[in-house]
Formats: sequence, C-alpha cells, structure tokens
Amino acid sequence: ITPPLQVIHQVKAKADCKGGKHDLSIKKGESVDIIRITDNPEGKWLGRSQDGSFGYVKTEMVEIDFSVLKNQGLSLPHSLESEEVYDDVESMDDHG
Repeated sequence: ITPPLQVIHQVKAKADCKGGKHDLSIKKGESVDIIRITDNPEGKWLGRSQDGSFGYVKTEMVEIDFSVLKNQGLSLPHSLESEEVYDDVESMDDHG
C-alpha cells in the first residue's frame, strides 16, 4: 500500500470479524475507512481500521451507504450493483 492514501468511503462493521492473513479484524460498530473498492478479491474491499491496520473487509460485513458512493461518482463492482432494487423489470412468470 503506497501513500498517499485516499479514503473513498467510511463504513461501519455489522458484526465482529476475526480477520486473517489478508483480512481486517473488525468489531461490530467499528468504523472502517475504505481505501480501494476495485482490483480486490471478489466481494471484498481494502480497508483501514481505527488502529491503522490494513486488510480486506467483506462487503456484506459492513454497512455501505450506496447513495454516498454514487454521489461521489464511483463505479461500484457489478456484484454490488445487483443489490439495488429495480422496479421496472417485467415478471418472467407469464413468458412461457
């Protein structure tokens, strides 16, 4: 990880996460600075915990404010874009 680091987004942990070799150890309610949301292992973002340690956090383990990310003009990984609710999609039940 090379400076300068830009915090893209700040999220809160939804649950305790033990962490691992490359994963960040976080506690429920802890704030995590998101440093990178692309070019990471699938389903993970690069984060920095409050004690300054770096690691990956699973996106489902943190509360993400998608409206803030969109307002910043960030493109989200496709795996997260599917979490939006689309109400203009036709039902497939009557097609077959």
